[in-house]
Parts: sequence; structure tokens; C-alpha cells
Amino acid sequence: LLKCIMLHTPLSDSAAGLFYFVVLNMSPPMSSQPLPPKEHALFKRIVKCYEQKQFRNGLKFAKQILSNPNFAEHGETLSMKGLILNCIGKKEEALELVKKGLRNDVRSHVCWHVYGLMQRSERKYDEAIKAFRNALKIDKETRYHLFKLRPTQRVSWIGFALSLHLTEDYELAIRVLEDFRKTQNIETYDIESSEFLLYQNMVYREAGKFEIALYHLESNKDHIYDRRSYLELKGELLMKLGRNLEASHVYHQLLARNEDNLDYYNLLEECLNLKTGDDVQDMDAVKRRLYLYDEMIKCYPNALAPHRLSLSFLPETAVEAPCTLLWLYYYLALHFDYLNNVDSALMYVNKGIEHTPTLVELYMHAGNMLEAAHWIEEAQSLDTADRYINSKCAKYMLQAGRIEDGIFMCSKFIREGLSSVESFSEMQYMWFEIECARAYRKAGQYGESLKKCHEVERHFSDIIDDQYDFHNYCIRRVTICSYIQLLRLEDCLREHRFFFRAAKCALKKKQAAKAEQQRLNKVKSNIKSKQDGIADDCKRQPQISAEKLASTSQPLEDALVFLRPLIQLNCTYPQAYFLGFEVYYRKMQDNQSSIDVVHEVTGEVFPERDAVLDLSDYNAQYLQAHHNSIRHRLAVAEVMYFLNREKQAEAVEVAIKVENSMQDVTWKVCRKVLHRLSNRALFGVVDPTIIENYKIACRKRFPHAAAFFDQSSLSSTLLANHVSSSSDHDNTSDVNDVVEGLYDLSLPGALIRKVPSSYNRPEAILMMLADEKDLDGYDSFLNRSPPPSLETSTSRQLQMVGSDRLMVVPPDETSAAYGTSAGIGVERQLSTMGAQEKLEAIKSWGCSTYKVVRQALAEKMGKSARTVDSGVEAKIDSLRSLQHQYSQLLALSRTLLGQLRPVQQTQMKLADQFATLADVEPHIRTDYLNNAQLLREFAANGEKLLAALKFFSSNINTLCNTTIEDTMLTVRHFEMARLEYDAYRNDLEELKQMTVRPLDFASKLLEAEQQYAKHQAKYEQLRSDVEIKMQLLAENKVKVMKKQLLLFQNTVAAYFCGNREALEMGLKQFSIATVRTAGFPTTTTTTLPQQPQ
Repeated sequence: LLKCIMLHTPLSDSAAGLFYFVVLNMSPPMSSQPLPPKEHALFKRIVKCYEQKQFRNGLKFAKQILSNPNFAEHGETLSMKGLILNCIGKKEEALELVKKGLRNDVRSHVCWHVYGLMQRSERKYDEAIKAFRNALKIDKETRYHLFKLRPTQRVSWIGFALSLHLTEDYELAIRVLEDFRKTQNIETYDIESSEFLLYQNMVYREAGKFEIALYHLESNKDHIYDRRSYLELKGELLMKLGRNLEASHVYHQLLARNEDNLDYYNLLEECLNLKTGDDVQDMDAVKRRLYLYDEMIKCYPNALAPHRLSLSFLPETAVEAPCTLLWLYYYLALHFDYLNNVDSALMYVNKGIEHTPTLVELYMHAGNMLEAAHWIEEAQSLDTADRYINSKCAKYMLQAGRIEDGIFMCSKFIREGLSSVESFSEMQYMWFEIECARAYRKAGQYGESLKKCHEVERHFSDIIDDQYDFHNYCIRRVTICSYIQLLRLEDCLREHRFFFRAAKCALKKKQAAKAEQQRLNKVKSNIKSKQDGIADDCKRQPQISAEKLASTSQPLEDALVFLRPLIQLNCTYPQAYFLGFEVYYRKMQDNQSSIDVVHEVTGEVFPERDAVLDLSDYNAQYLQAHHNSIRHRLAVAEVMYFLNREKQAEAVEVAIKVENSMQDVTWKVCRKVLHRLSNRALFGVVDPTIIENYKIACRKRFPHAAAFFDQSSLSSTLLANHVSSSSDHDNTSDVNDVVEGLYDLSLPGALIRKVPSSYNRPEAILMMLADEKDLDGYDSFLNRSPPPSLETSTSRQLQMVGSDRLMVVPPDETSAAYGTSAGIGVERQLSTMGAQEKLEAIKSWGCSTYKVVRQALAEKMGKSARTVDSGVEAKIDSLRSLQHQYSQLLALSRTLLGQLRPVQQTQMKLADQFATLADVEPHIRTDYLNNAQLLREFAANGEKLLAALKFFSSNINTLCNTTIEDTMLTVRHFEMARLEYDAYRNDLEELKQMTVRPLDFASKLLEAEQQYAKHQAKYEQLRSDVEIKMQLLAENKVKVMKKQLLLFQNTVAAYFCGNREALEMGLKQFSIATVRTAGFPTTTTTTLPQQPQ
């Protein structure tokens, strides 16, 4: 049975504790080193300290026994000391002590059991099973003996039945469950009794006894509290018994509970025989299905599922939404992108952007990850609070090689107070780590790439180890159905696509890691002695070292960590077996178990095959059968070169041939061909002219794919795709020299400008900026010394926050406000300009900035009129006040959380001290234990309250610093647009009021009117955006705060009333998980060691 638990379910604390209780108290086999009563009592205290995680006290008691010369080599005490040392991280010393204890007392079942626990902690499950077997040989008592001792104990019965169930002994498992049920005199059924009935029904179903399972379910329906599970099981059993009409009534009841569950609709169709084949156009079936969904829509008018599902089989629809044209462009772009017609796809994308520029779904890519990252970054700026777009943007940045930008983008949604690496590891961002691994691999940083792959593998190991935490709980709370589903999920966990992707990346780069290791060995040869001194410290650190992974001396052995789970689980990825062949082929390990059988069969088959088939002829036939597929042609070319090295030219010609009639002409397939041609092991040394001609052909076919461009040609192509400029390159260096001056503008306070070293008149410049009348002086200064690049200048734009103060806006805030002149990709935009265009853009920026500064100063001094929108400005002031109030609420909630945490920790420590004194003071032991138990309950409730308060604070932080701040960002953009609008409005009015008009008055007036109209439209648009965002904020704020205030009220009231059930219900209502604090003692009465959680 213990072997069964190790193979199928983890060894629980309760199981181990009960096992120890039996072997210590029911006359176990005698140890070869028995202890006298005094030392035996100390040994029991060691075990108890271990179970309660009082490791320091346990080591102290072990020292008392081992300090006695008569018991200095006592095996069981040495094993217990090693087990405790293993829990505090001293693994090497612990393993030595456990082995020493086992050598000294090889007949002790305790020593063998402790050795098994040590091996299990190192995930050496085969060795652990052997150790537990030896323990069972010495002491053959199992759970069956517990039945004799405590026949009314539920844990023993359920654990025994669970073991029988997992070994597929259904008949005996049913008998055990039924006998146990008869021993229970249940007057009032609770949730645990309900779960027991569901588990019993599960055993009936898996045994194939559907009639009995249905009868059992119906006879106990009043005692099953989980009505959804009851109805789902009833519907499943009725369908298996062929009673579809009755099953349809059941699924109608389920739809009444959840009207948007797609599975219920599909099962209902199956019950009513409305399912048709994919290629069958049965109009009668379509009419019946349509009638069904029409009835569903009438019954559930608020449900979305029947509307959506009816579209999957309706031939057409006449209803069109107002934005039909926009989504028509979107899906046409997807259609042409799927057909690899990139130009047509981009044409419809551009039409969609012209129709609705703020729709983020329109920004796609066509093989150029740099462009894709740029456009998705712009799409992300349209909605900074959308986490999906944020993650997509981070993924594109990583694929484009912008690793640091991708990490920064993804870190915007991490928890406050943690670094990016810690947060990503805690949240198990496996998709992000896999993309990082691929990005590092492309950048040649193989150590970092392997580190990310191993982090993904560690996540899966942690998930598997976490099932130990559920074993004790699930058996005690009888949630066996969910637990069995968990165990079966864990059995095939590493079949998940994330593990395969990480394994694929790691296995491909083990050889590259070996090459990197050789390089590092040369570099570090002179400092090896220095590193030896810190080697021991590095071993104690749990972090994964990228340098060690890259410099491993056995990369193929390390690769087995990823390869073995894939092969053992018989995964469905063919490439896993190809990678396995590559690894074992390089390890020179044949499949010895099947060689004899294969040779026996091939000895008979090969002579007949060789007589009728030649490999070259077969390869030619294969080419003729698949001549329209580039991938098949590539495989034929590789085999052709492998069979005859002299046919290199012919093989290359087969591989690079591309025609319009071929099926899989995509840029990814062509990129694969290009990489294979560069591999000397596959095609030898191919003429560079052939490779370059193939690149040119691919560029013409895929003009947007960066894989076929060199770095220089890629840059020129990017410029041609966006700007067609005839710039004077001779003046570029002069312009770069001119724009070297860095400007720093800060208000309020002195207006100080940092100018190039050639200007030694900062006072004059200060006067020109401060005096609004000296426009000509500022213009002359601007012509002599333009400001720096647009990206540098826009990082310090002025913003009007209120009517009486100014502030400096960071780059990310001004980007969305200034569009193309100061937004995302400004540096790229500037790089595409010619020298004259740079000067004009810089001058335009300087004039605009001057007008804004002049308008702000004039308003402060009361010399200029401003546009007043009392309604919007009142709402903005109210929003600022509201943000301030929520900031105070956030600070106070964090203060409360910080003050309650030490109280809860003190309660835990005081409970431990009471428990320790209970062992020392036998006369008042009961009083100490009662107080310890009381404090443990207080601490447990405090832990739940802390989780609730932490959740509350986190949501308030999101509301205050993300949601409201996003609205405030739009407000700041609106206020900046108002400043620009007023500045150009005043300029237009002054121009119209001029009495003496210059010769170019008409052109200046036209330009001023155009600028005024442009900034007026911008002002009106941002005003509308502010009102919409404020309205959405008000609606969402009420919804969020109602839930958070309900959580706060319920949990705080339940805590101070001591109502644990209400506290747990409050946490469960909001799906809040509590993390058990390290060092929290468990309330157990067992006397032998358990594996700590």
C-alpha cells in the first residue's frame, strides 16, 4: 500500500503520522539499538519537534542523546537529526547523518523510512520506494491494522479505499466504502458527507456499473449539496444508458443555472439528435437547431451563447452592426494573411486604420518582427490598461530582440514591491519565460536561454510537488473526486505545450552551450583558484546560474531532464522523438532492448526490399509525388545529398525551387530552406552566390519579411517603407553637430536653458524666454541653435495641471498627446528625415514649445485669456480630490496590514512557546495546550484576515494608481491641448487685429487659421475622451468598491467575532488563497516524523 501511495498519491502527513503511531505504540519489531526510558522520551520529543517544525529544539534534544557516550552512534537519533538538518537546508550533512544512522541500525524501520523521506525530498522516487519497501519488510503493518485499532476513524477507511481505487480494484473499493458508510450514524448530512457520496458514485462509474451509479445518485440526491455536479452526473449517466430524452430535461435544468455554458448546449443537441457532420448540409437539421436556439433565446434573453452558437450553422444573416465595414476590413486582412498575400492584407489593415485609428486589433505583422513590435507598441499605447495587449506587445518585443523593452513592458502589471524576475517566477509566467529563452537564444546568450528553460521546468516540478500539500487536506475533508482529477492531471502534466516548447528550446541549444562552455573555460582559466573559494556558497543558493548551465561539462546528460518526461509520457509531438534520437545518437546509446527483435525482422524484410527498391529511386518517386510542396522538396534534397555527395548542385536546385503553384509558399518555410542551405552538415559548402540569389528572390516575394535582409539592406528598406525622402547626406554631420545641445526646461522657478558650449550668454537666453514680447530674439536664437532630437526634447514637455501650477510630463505621457511629432517611434521617424527636414521639424517644435510656454506664463500673470469649460474642469478637480482621498485610503489600509502582521506572528510564536512549556510542565500541561490551541486559532484567523486585507489593498492600489491614473493621464493631455489651442487662438486674433499688415499677411493668416483649426479639433477630441473616460471610471469604480467594501466588512467583522466559517466564506467568495506562513505549527498528535509541507 505504501508503494501504491508513492506511485499514485504522495505520502501525506496524516498517513505518515498514523503509521508512526502504530509502529511506536503497537509493539513494533525491536531495534538493534534500544533506548532506555529517559532517552526514549527524548527521542519522542525529537519527533514531535520535527512535526511542529521546531527544528532548533529538535536538534537540542538530539544532541542530548548523542552526547551520551553509550548512544553516540544511535542510528534512529542520527537519522532524525539528519532529517531535521535537511529541513533547514543542510542537505549534504543531513544525507551523511541519515546514511550513517542506517548503517548503524539497518534493522530499524524508522531509519529506512527516514532515508526514504530524504530520497523523496530529492525527487529520487525509485530510491524512495526501495527504502519504503525495506521499511515494510521490517514492519509489515499497513492501514488494515489501523482499522482494527480505530474502526471509526474516517481517514483510514477513505485512504484504504483510495488506494484500492487507484489500483483499479473497484470491487473491494466499493465494499470498503459501503462498509464504512454503514458504520457512520449520520443524522445531519454536511458538505463532507456529500463529497463522500460523490466519490462513491465515481467508483461505481469507473467500474462500469452505470445502472447502480444512477440508482445510487437518485437515492442520495437529497444529501448531495453540489447540485451542479449532481445534475451533470445524472445527465452523463442517462446518456450512457441511452435515455436521451430524460437527459435533455436534465440539461435544460443545467442551462437554467448557467445559460452561457457552451458544453450544455452541445450536449443538449446530442441528446436531441441534432448533431450533423461537418460536411453535411441538412437543412431540416439546421431548421431544428435554429428552432431550438430560438426557444433558448426566448427562455434566456440575456444569454449570449445561443446567439453566438446559432451563427456557427446558419447559412447567412441579414443583420449588420454599425461597425460592419470596420470588421469586414479586419477579417479580410486575416483572410489574406492566412493565404500569405501580405500586400492585400496590409491594404485592408490600412483601410481599417483609416476607418477607426484606435482599434488595436488592426496592427498585424508580415514577417518583420521589428515592424510588428513597433506597431503593437503603438496599439498598446491606445489602451495602456489592457493586459492582453500589454502581454502581446511584450511578446512581440522579445521576438524582435528587444529583450529589455519586453521585460519592462510586461513588468507594468506585476505586484508592487517585487522585482520583475521574482514576480515573473512567482506568477509562473511560462509563456514569457519561453519567449525570453528564444530571444536569448537568437542573441547568442545560451546560458540565459537555458536558465529560462530550466525555470519553466522548475515550475512544473513545483506543481508536481504541490500535490503533497493536498493529500492530507483532501482525505481529511473528503474532496476525493477533485483530488483524483488532480492526480491524473499530474500524471500527464509534462505533456503540456509549455513544457514541450521549453524542452525543445533547451534540447536544441545543448550543443551550443557546450561550445560556449569551451570558450568560458579559456577565459576563466586564470581565475579558477579565486572561484574555488566561493564554490560552497554558490551551492547554497537556490537560484539557477546561467553561467553554470552554459559551461556544463555534460550537456547531453542535462538534456535528459527535459527529454525523459516527453519520451516516458508518449507525448503526441513527433519532434520530441526526433530530438530524442539526436540526443541518444550523440550519447552513442542504442536501444538495446529492441535491437535483437528489429534485426530478426529486418533480416527477413530487407533482402526482399533491396531486390525491388533502390533508395535513390524511392527518393525520386517521393519527389514526384510531392513536387508541389517546398517542405517535401527540402527533405528530398537533404536525402539526395546524403546518398550522393556529388549531387550537391542538383540537391540545392531541388530545395530552392519556388513556384506560384506550390502549396506552402510562406516566408517561414523559405526561411527554413535558407537556414538549411547554410548548414554544411546537410548540403556541404553551398556557393554564396546561390544563397544570395535565393535571398533576393525571397525579398521580392516577401518584401516585409526581415529574415531575407541583411542589416544594412533591412535599414534602407525600413526607411523606404515609411518615408521617401531626398535628403542631402552631406549636411547630416553638420546637423548632428548642431543638435548636440541638451535643453532642460523646468517650471515654476527660474527658466534655465542648457545650451552648447559655444553660447556663453545664458542670461540673455533667460531674458528672451521670460519676456513674451521678444519673439524675434527667440526666433533668431532658435535659428542659430536648434534644440536636440525630438525624442530628447519631448521628454521634458510642459503641461498645465491646474490653473495655477505647471509640471513636467515624462516621455510616455507626452507621446500619446503629440502624435507623430512626439510619440512612439520618434527616434525612428527622425532618423528617416533628411538634414533640411530635421531642421524644419526642430524649428517647428521650438516655435510650438515657445508659444505654449508664453501662453502659460501669460495666464499666470493675467495677461491672456484662456478657454474655460466649467463643467469639465469641475469634474477634473473632483477627480483630483477623489484620487487624493483614495491615496489616503490606500496608505491607511497598508498601515493596518503592516500593524496586524506582527500581531499574527507574535501569536504564532507565543503558541509555540506555550506548546514547549507544556512538555516541560506536566502538572499544568492541559492549560498550556489550551492556550496554545487558542492562539493557533487566532493566528489562523489572522492569516485569513491578512490575506483579505492584502487583496483589498491590492485592488485599491490598482484603482488609484492604474485606473484613475490612466484617466488623469488623458486629463493632462487635454490640459496640454487646451494650452496649445489657446496659444494659437490668441495668435490668430492678434494677427487679425493688426493695423499695419506686411506683404505676406495673407499667407501668414492662412497658416494661422490652419494651425488654429488643427489644434481646435485636437482640443475637442481630447475633451470628448476625458468625458468618456470619466464616465467609465465612475461606473467601474462603483462596481469595484462595492465588492471590496463588502469583503472588508465581512472579513473584519468575522475576525473580531471569531467566526472562522464566515471568514473562510468571505475569502472563498472572492477566490482569495491564503499562503501558509513558514514556521506555523501543525496540530498533530503523532509521535514519529512526517515530511514537512
